[in-house]
Amino acid sequence: MATSIVGEEDDLQFCAGRSRHRRSMGVDRSRGDDPMSYDFAKGANPFDHSGDDNRPTFTEADQAIFSGIREADKQRRVAKPLDIFKIYPDYSQPRRVVPSSVRQHWNGLPNTVATLFQTWVREVALLRFDERRHRDLNDVEEELYHLIDGILQSEDVEQVERAESDALHPVEDALLKVVDLAASIRRDGLTNAITVVKYGDRYQLETGERRWLAYHLLYAHYDDKHWTKIPAVVVEQLDVWRQASENNVRDDLNAIAKARQFAILLMDLYRLEGVHFAPFDDVVTPGESDLPYYAQVADGDTFRIPRGKGQLLLNAMGLKNTRQLRDYRGLLKLPDIVWQIADDLNWSEYFIRDLRSEAGNDDAKLIQLTAHAAREQGYTVPTGTVYDDLLHDYTVPVGTVYDGDTAPTGTVSVGEPVVTDDDRKRMRKLSKLDRRIFAASEKEKRHVIEMIHQQREWLDYLELTLRRSMES
Repeated sequence: MATSIVGEEDDLQFCAGRSRHRRSMGVDRSRGDDPMSYDFAKGANPFDHSGDDNRPTFTEADQAIFSGIREADKQRRVAKPLDIFKIYPDYSQPRRVVPSSVRQHWNGLPNTVATLFQTWVREVALLRFDERRHRDLNDVEEELYHLIDGILQSEDVEQVERAESDALHPVEDALLKVVDLAASIRRDGLTNAITVVKYGDRYQLETGERRWLAYHLLYAHYDDKHWTKIPAVVVEQLDVWRQASENNVRDDLNAIAKARQFAILLMDLYRLEGVHFAPFDDVVTPGESDLPYYAQVADGDTFRIPRGKGQLLLNAMGLKNTRQLRDYRGLLKLPDIVWQIADDLNWSEYFIRDLRSEAGNDDAKLIQLTAHAAREQGYTVPTGTVYDDLLHDYTVPVGTVYDGDTAPTGTVSVGEPVVTDDDRKRMRKLSKLDRRIFAASEKEKRHVIEMIHQQREWLDYLELTLRRSMES
């Protein structure tokens, strides 16, 4: 038992404070209700309550003191180690740990997470590639794996030679956040268990996707079965409100993630009233935009915020006024490509609002402005994806597909280079596409073939036009 040593002055102050406290609590020595007023010298027994029916029994006192503790123990959630390969991600989760340009090549299965990380590193390598510094893409990948190994092995992440001041591309930044977390877990352990919902012999993530990915990374890196078990709390059912609370406690959600969060919470409120919404898997095609799921509540006239629930939504999302709710609902009406780019680049609602204001009500112009802003920020997506062609300055009007019947319009100034740096980068990506195309889905392969045909037609038309102009 710890002993406290106080001086005479401290003792007097303590006694005076105790007297004031007793008076404030209504203790009256004259009534004999102060336990310190018993006369021990006269042999009074402070535990003898005979004749006093108002005093609580020991059982009642025990109940009053410890019942709250027992109730808290009942509600305590105990984490247990679960196999990371039996845990599946929640595809509708508002936060996107894995960028869309990487996620679209992943089938979402836990036994392919190692391949996901390889794809992720490959995408970062494409972003980092500089033909003046690197012989080929493998050089860049080796640099990245060396960086990841250094972070994971370090006893202090902050001492790793990585310039935090450098502006990282969002795809690289997202990867290094998982690596940093994995390093922290290796050094200090996991301090906050993930939460999962059990469905048969498998589990679905409720909170903790980045922590789950970090364990996969540690296992892939060290090949140690210790990292196949992650502390997890099993809950009875998915609670989108608890999920929202977790999201707000951690990294701030970007604007698109908050729009997802708003939609999920609003749909939950309407489900309580018996309204049914299409399931995520029914309206979202793997590898494509997830916006159609959340856009089910985009119409503010049809799906008004239920009376008395506005403050509940504000609190859950960490917002201050209902205007912000309207702003985030407005993002549910964005074109798919704008939705994806804004999410990958972590654009704020204010930045997106400025683009929309400049575009007016013209979605085609909004897409053009978005693509231009994305290119300025170094945004790229894998060649052959459904968004790749929108990120390049074609003379074909955005939103149309050249079918060979009409010619693209536009002029090239004399002396202006026809082949730009962007074109060269794109050709380098095309030359390396054959290394990955065999792992693509049938739908992606068909899209690549369609793109090749379109490019061939455009080049053939351009060549024919140039030859005719030279002959005339």
